[in-house]
Parts: sequence; C-alpha cells; structure tokens
Amino acid sequence: MIILRQKKVIRVVIWAVAMAFILSIFIFGGSFFLDRKEREQEAEVKNEIDEIRLQEKAEEAALRANVVATFKGGTVTVGDVIDLYTKRLSPEFKRYFQGKEGKKKLVEQFALERLQLKFSEGLYPNLTGEVEVMIDKLASSKQAQGGMDTFLASQNLTMEGLRDMLRSQILISKREELVTSGKSAKTSEIEEYFEVNMETDFSGKKLDEVRDEIKMTLATTVTDEEFQQFYQEHLDRFRKPDEVLIKHIMVNPDSDDWKNKADAEITKEAVDKHYASICTRPEFKTRGLATIKHIFIDPRDGSRMARVNIPENRCSSYYGEHKEDFKTIDKRKVRQIFVDPRNESRITSIVVEESEITEYYDKNITQYEFTNEDGTSTKQPLEDARDDIISDLKLDKAEDVAKELAETIQEELSAGKLTFDEAVAKYSEGESKAQNGEIGYLIKGSQRSPAVLKLAAEILAADSKNLLKPIEQSVFSLAAGATSEVIESEIGFHLLKVEEIIPPRPQTYKEAKGEVEEKLRPALAWEDAFRVISLVFNKLREGADFSAMAVQYSELPSAKDGGEIAPFYLGKIPPDLDSVKRSTLLAEIASSSAIFPEIVESLLASKPGIHSEIIKTDKGYHLLELVSIELRPYLPIPLVRSEVRKDLIKTRARQNVESLLDSLRERILKGELTFEEAAKEYSEGKTAQEGGVMGWVKQEENLGDDPEKAKTFRNELASFSFRQVQGRFTPVTVLEQTVADRIFQMPAGGLTTKLESRYGLHLVTPAELRAGEPKPLDEVKEEIREALVSVFTEEQLKVYYEEHKETYKKPESEEYLPFVEKREEIEKALKKERQDRLIEAWLGEIKRGGQITIIHENLKHLEEL
Repeated sequence: MIILRQKKVIRVVIWAVAMAFILSIFIFGGSFFLDRKEREQEAEVKNEIDEIRLQEKAEEAALRANVVATFKGGTVTVGDVIDLYTKRLSPEFKRYFQGKEGKKKLVEQFALERLQLKFSEGLYPNLTGEVEVMIDKLASSKQAQGGMDTFLASQNLTMEGLRDMLRSQILISKREELVTSGKSAKTSEIEEYFEVNMETDFSGKKLDEVRDEIKMTLATTVTDEEFQQFYQEHLDRFRKPDEVLIKHIMVNPDSDDWKNKADAEITKEAVDKHYASICTRPEFKTRGLATIKHIFIDPRDGSRMARVNIPENRCSSYYGEHKEDFKTIDKRKVRQIFVDPRNESRITSIVVEESEITEYYDKNITQYEFTNEDGTSTKQPLEDARDDIISDLKLDKAEDVAKELAETIQEELSAGKLTFDEAVAKYSEGESKAQNGEIGYLIKGSQRSPAVLKLAAEILAADSKNLLKPIEQSVFSLAAGATSEVIESEIGFHLLKVEEIIPPRPQTYKEAKGEVEEKLRPALAWEDAFRVISLVFNKLREGADFSAMAVQYSELPSAKDGGEIAPFYLGKIPPDLDSVKRSTLLAEIASSSAIFPEIVESLLASKPGIHSEIIKTDKGYHLLELVSIELRPYLPIPLVRSEVRKDLIKTRARQNVESLLDSLRERILKGELTFEEAAKEYSEGKTAQEGGVMGWVKQEENLGDDPEKAKTFRNELASFSFRQVQGRFTPVTVLEQTVADRIFQMPAGGLTTKLESRYGLHLVTPAELRAGEPKPLDEVKEEIREALVSVFTEEQLKVYYEEHKETYKKPESEEYLPFVEKREEIEKALKKERQDRLIEAWLGEIKRGGQITIIHENLKHLEEL
C-alpha cells in the first residue's frame, strides 16, 4: 500500500512539474510576444515624434526664412530678428519692441546695423590684426574664469562668431570716430601761427602764455578747401529728402452710390440673418418687456410754478444770503452816425464801366461754370450774367464809398470841424437820424428797451435782440462823452458816442424782490410736487387702489386709464417703435432715447402688484406699480429692422469695395490691367481721369506750403493737422499716416494692399522715385563747421552753464558751484551732445542711402516675440 501510495505521489509530482514546465513556456512565450508588441508600438510612437519634430524643424526653417525687410545689398529674415531679440537683447530693452510698431522698429534696427557694417567695411577692409589683438586681450582677461572655451560656451559663441562680433564692433566704432572727430591743432601748427602773428597779436608775450588761445583759434577756423573736401566726402548727408510720385485709386464705401447699390441688393432674409449676427451688440440689449401703472407729479409744470406760494421770510432770507448777486445792469446812453453802403441813392449813382464787367467775369469764371448731367461743363454767357455782375460791382464800390465817407466824418469830428449833432444832421443815413442820432440805453446781451428794439435794422444782429458784436465791444470800452473810431459791421459803418454811463449798483430788497421770487419758484415747485407725491404714497401704503390714485392725482394722459402704460422695453427706446408709443414714453418715463435708469432698476427689483418707493428723475416724481414683466435679452427685430438694415448696408458696401480693390490689385499684378486704366474706370478721386496721378511728395512734407499740391491731395490722401516745430504747434497738411508708413518703404512701381484712411479705401503705388538733390554748400556751411570743429568757445561753455545752473547747486545750499569748477564737465557734455547729433545724422544718411523697405505682410511672423 505504501509503495503504491509513493508511486501515486511520484506520478502526481511528475505531472505537476510537467504542467509547470508547460505553463512556464506559455508565460514566457506570451511575455515575449507582449514585449515585442510594446517595442513595436514604442518604435512607431518614436517614429511619429521624430516625423513631427522634423516637420516642426522644416516649418521653423521656412518661417525663419521669410524676408521681413530688404535694404541695398541684403535682406533681413524672420530668423535674423528672432536671434537678435532672444540672444542679444536684455530684458529691460525688450519692452521697447512690443506690438506691431515695436517689431517694425526692431526690423529697422537690424537692417540699419547691417548697413553700418556694409558702409564701414568699405573704409576699413582689413581688420584681422586688430581683431586678433582684441582676442588675445580677451583670452588673458578670461584666464582666471576658466579660459576662452568657458567664455565662448557661456556666450553661446564659436570662435569664428566671436571674431565676426569683434570685427563689427571695431568697424562701427571706427566709423563713429571718423564721423564725430573734429579739428585739433598740432604743436607745429601752433608754433608756426605764433611766429607769424607774434608782432601783431602777441607782442611781449611768450608762446606758453598764448598757446591755448592759438589752439582755440586754429581749431575753430575752417578754410574753404576744408569746407569743399568735407562737403564732397559727405554729400549724401546734405541731400534734400527723396521724392515719390504717387498714384492712387480711392473708393469710398460710405458714399451714397455704394450704399444705394448695397441697399438694392439687400432682402428681408438678409436683414434677418444680419440681425442674428449683431443682436448681441450693446445698442440692442434690453432688460425685459414691462407693463406698468404710473403716477407722475410734475414740478416743472407752469401752473404749479405760477400758483406756488413764496413765503416772505424765505424771500428776504434768500436776498440776505445772496445780496451780491442782485445788481442793476450796466447801462450806456448812446448816439450814432450810421453810413449805409446799401443806401439806394448811393448805389444808383455808381457807374460801372464795360471793361470792369469783362474783367470781373474773367477773374470769377468758375462761378459761371455748370456741370451737365453727362459730366460735361457749360459756361454761362457774359450777357446772361451781366446784371448780376453789375449789381455785385455796384455793391463793392458802394462799400468803398461808404467807408471813405465814414472816415471823412471821423476826421472832421477829430479836427473839430463838426460837432456830433451837426455830423448826424449832415451825414447819418439810419432811422436814428430823425431823433438826432439817439439810440437809447444799451446793455450787454439781449436788449429789452422798446426804443432800442425799434432801431434793430441799424444796430442789432440779424434775427436777434443782441447788439452787433463790433458795436457792443466799442460801446462798453468807451468812457462817458467819448466818440468811437469808425466801426465796420456786417450792415455798414458806425460812429458812436457814449452820452451817459449808469454803472451797476446793489439792488434794494424791494427792487430785487421780483427777481428773488423767480429764482425761488423752481425749488418751491419741486417741494410742492414732493408734498403731493408723499400724500399719494402714504395713501397707497394704507391700502388705496393704485389705479384710483392715478386717476385722481397723476398729471399725465395715462391717468384716465388708471396710469397704465402699454408694454415697453426696459432700456433703449427701439428706433422703429410706433410714434404714439414713443411720444407716450418720452412724456412719462424716458429721456430722448432711453427709459430712465432709476425706473428700470426699480421695476427689475419689484414684483407684480407691488407699488414702488418714490422715484425722482429729471422730469419729476414717480410712483410705479408693476403689472407684468417678461425678461428678454435683446430688442426684437421688428423694432430695430431699420437700424439693422443701415448697418447691413454699410457692411455690404464696404465688402463690395474691398472685393473690387482686391480684384483690381490682382488684375494689375497679373498685367491684365494697368494702374492708370483701373484709376480712370474705378477711382472716385479728383485725379481719376489723369490715371490717379497725385504728384511728387517728400517724406514728412508740409503740403500746405504748396496750395496747388495741398488742393490735389487734401480730402483724399492728405489732411489738415498740426506739427510741433520749435516747441510750438504749427498747422500743416500732411499725408495720411497709413499711406505715409507704406509708400516711402516701397520700391518704384510697387503696389500696396488695401489702405484705409478717413476718406475711404485706397490702392497706392509709388510710380517713380527721385533722389533728393544735394543742398548748396552755402546752406550747409554751419553744419560742416560744427562737424569739423571739436572745441567750444568760452562763451558757449558759459551759456550752457547758465542754462543748466539749477543742476549745479551745492548740496544743502542755495549757492551755485562756480563756473570754473564745472567747466570741464560742461565741455564733456557739449561734446557728447554734438557727437550724438552727428551719429544720428550719419545713421539717417545710411538709412536713406540703404533704402530700407519693410515687408509689412511678414511682420505677423514675429508675433511670437
């Protein structure tokens, strides 16, 4: 039994081992299979990542290769600017190059740097020795910090890159040194000058005593040969600005023609669709649709103002507190001699010669030209215009005769040949002559006296009770008894005499009482209105019916309906609202275009059937009871359809114009259409028939200096503006900035994309470029002298000291440091200023000569910066 049992155990063990072996094979095979699948998946993922990275690198390379600027002899790519920004600019400088304009400046900076190197390489072609000397010095200085390799690694540079960088620095510094270096006198020149002028200028003096004086004289003297040499070497610096011949096509989408065309295309369905896209705009928002009952008490009602009781104590108290405000009016009794240029007898007596008629017609021929429906023009014949011309000439001559007569009267009065009474009787032509020139008492502003108003035709402005301005100014500047000079007004010529002045004085309470009452009436009317609305409010709180209270107390038409107002939208009054509903809302709860915000907020916080607190608006006092409210976010289209349609017309007109200009640009670039043909057929500018040719323009030119040029450009490509010149704002006519920014950056024959100005949309081309002519030598001699002379006279130093004296105060003292102590510092400051100006001029010269052109369309690739 035992043996059998052992055999059974052995068999079981063998079987178990066999099964374990078989299972292990399956597990090993499965794990091997799974590992292989995972490795294949990992490989696939890695390949995908590698492909993405390769694609990203390719895209980055393509992006970096985009050209953002060109200049004479080279280009600037996106990669160049990215490297400049990321590797060479410190964080504090990066903030100066933010936004589109900042990127444009950065691109210009890079191009200008390249141009500097290019100009400088022509002057110093071989700098290998100097570069190696600098590298040796740098290697010595970096020995303690790990040597050149460590330094190059820290700067992310190769040795060749370092050499290029040092070469660039040397070139630029040498060029700047050349530009800013001035004259300096050599020792031999000083000694020679002393020997030549010893007897005449330096008798009895030693060379050392006058060395500085001679040095100054020699250093500040520029010969004709030096002027000529410097002028020829730096001719580009003295050129006038380059000029561009501009052609343009202008189309104005806001014109009636384009809007009418767009209007004709628009259907009801198009308006509905457009509404869906713009209904979320603020002008269409509303807080809901409400129905209310309304009680209104009007403090501004005329009958309330009239019946309001003004307590005597309140009236006298107000007078006492505001006594200074109540004064009589400054009155002046005036007489007048009036000479009327349009006096019928004067005009009738004037004779007009035939030659004068012809001359007037020829000089004013544009007044007699008319444009026909077909676009042609017709001149009105001289014979048809004769009567009008004679009338105009007679009036002109009559004015001259009247003025001459008035001046003669004034001379006779001044010489004592006539009294004012005699002059009135002899010469005056107004109605006042019948009353010895008496006008009456005049006051500033609106006249009240019936006697004065009766003479309106000779002293008052048209359709007004106010004096003619020149008369008022003269009357209230004369002393009593004084006579004015000849006064010219829009109706004729006047000589005035002030007979009496009644100056203003404080009014007594009795005199001022009526005026005090008028000032108090509005405030008392508001108090009375508040008393009534408070009475109604208290009755409502006690349970009175709102409709009954509205019928009894409300002072508006809705009172007869128990104060109920038809449903209205909370917020803006819809533009297409029925006129009756609109007038009701304006009369009760709205300003010119919107429901009063106090009423809107009250209704939104209320519940149906609950009356409001007392609400005060500019109109008066209100009590409201909400009947119902339906919250809606936007005004429905039936009430804003006209406004939506107007917006769609404007949008569609602009789209049509943009589509036209895009099509024209494409056809011009393909050669299917010339710019001139496109301008003649499509431009709405004044120069369309000339092929869009506007004329020659210089950068930053004030077109207003040339009236004909300004007339051509204004209201199309140029506008009236102001420019600061020497600290003052001067009126100028300049190119629209959007046009100027592009046109001076483009090569001749280039074509802009659509440009927008205040006048419409444009396509513009710089048809030709013309380099500015050099200025004559005589115009730039002082500039050359400044460039050649490096020393400053004692007078210049002292002027600078006086101008900056406040910066030279002793610490904790009101005393100034003496000039001798600050002389050296002042001289350094002046030299620095001068060097900065010269370097800036040189950079401007390089920039202009290098013809830097920004490719605006590619600036978008720099947005990541």
